[in-house]
Amino acid sequence: GSYFTYLARPGTQTFYHEGSMAFARITLDLAAGERYYIRFYVKGILGNQAKFELVPEMIAKVELIDCKLYP
Repeated sequence: GSYFTYLARPGTQTFYHEGSMAFARITLDLAAGERYYIRFYVKGILGNQAKFELVPEMIAKVELIDCKLYP
């Protein structure tokens, strides 16, 4: 239910989450001047499955309507 923005340098970047029950990682080759939307979610009965996925801009913008900017 929340999102944040991140200004990254062009080139290969790795984003990861390390929680008590799950670990997730995504590596992207970022181009200068482009905008990327990455979805992160945790699922599973115990919250033991985490995943990042690249989301198309149109889908991301629709999903962001229901989200709040993380402080």
